[in-house]
Amino acid sequence: MAICRICGHPGTQHTISEHEKHNHLGTTCHWPGTTYHVLPAEDDKQMRQWLLAENLALGGGEQANGKWMCKWPNCGSPANHTYDSRSALQRHLSTVQRELAVANGTALQIVQTATTVAGNLQALNALNALPAPVPPATAPPAVAAPAPAPAPAAPVPPPIPPPVQPPVPPPVQPPVDDPMDVDGEAGDQEMASAGAGRVVKERWEALKKSMEKTVAAGPARNLNTILVQEITNAITMANILRDAVDVAWGAICPREAMPQDAASPWMRIITSLRSATTTLQNAQSSQPLPSTLLDELEQNKHDLGVNITLLFGPFSSRSS
Repeated sequence: MAICRICGHPGTQHTISEHEKHNHLGTTCHWPGTTYHVLPAEDDKQMRQWLLAENLALGGGEQANGKWMCKWPNCGSPANHTYDSRSALQRHLSTVQRELAVANGTALQIVQTATTVAGNLQALNALNALPAPVPPATAPPAVAAPAPAPAPAAPVPPPIPPPVQPPVPPPVQPPVDDPMDVDGEAGDQEMASAGAGRVVKERWEALKKSMEKTVAAGPARNLNTILVQEITNAITMANILRDAVDVAWGAICPREAMPQDAASPWMRIITSLRSATTTLQNAQSSQPLPSTLLDELEQNKHDLGVNITLLFGPFSSRSS
């Protein structure tokens, strides 16, 4: 028997070793660039959901050959390395997250040494191995001597010893059968869908802020270095959002082609993104910015916000 040196949970030596490597992932996601993933308290299931979503957004996860690819930049292994199963990939991502969380002080540290835990267990086992106490022997009842009175004295009954209570053994907690809180395949589909949708909404927030800065420049505004850079950033973010939308569709409906119906929210998002990209590209060569172009960009922003909210729900971010 062994005990986790962080939370004290019991299990076998193997399961606790795995438990300490792949759990207690901390409160801040350390995937590069994800400063908005912060938890008020340690929640390993939510942290794994974020890690899988970020990995999926970069093209990781299950590949056409059935392998599961890691896309964590500079994780310590060769680029684009793969695993045979989702659970193996998830263990790898959790291990990297745990190591970075400990190094950055956002995860619980080991608070007991192995020697201390072993000593505690030895003392506990020695206590449990003690034999049950044996009740003391009861002396035979004394026989009263005959009284000088005509009637003999009545015999005194023997004392009744109190019942001996057997020692109550300490409660035994079940061992950790699975060192990780891993959902089944159905849970994996739900996790990937929710995570991919969250990435879409976060990428959309970044694009929206950049589009708003461009529109705020106002009509007849001459292009300067800062405004040109903002428009270039918006075009890049529009392309990143398009990739995130494709990934989200693959996570939600992995075996279906994206609908081509122009009235579907999916196609309206794609159409608005194409229009916004074209408008931004036109803005790069306009001197000064015409009001019609900015009106068109404002309409693109409105259409994108409506359809992304329709598909993925309202967005609530911890970052400002």
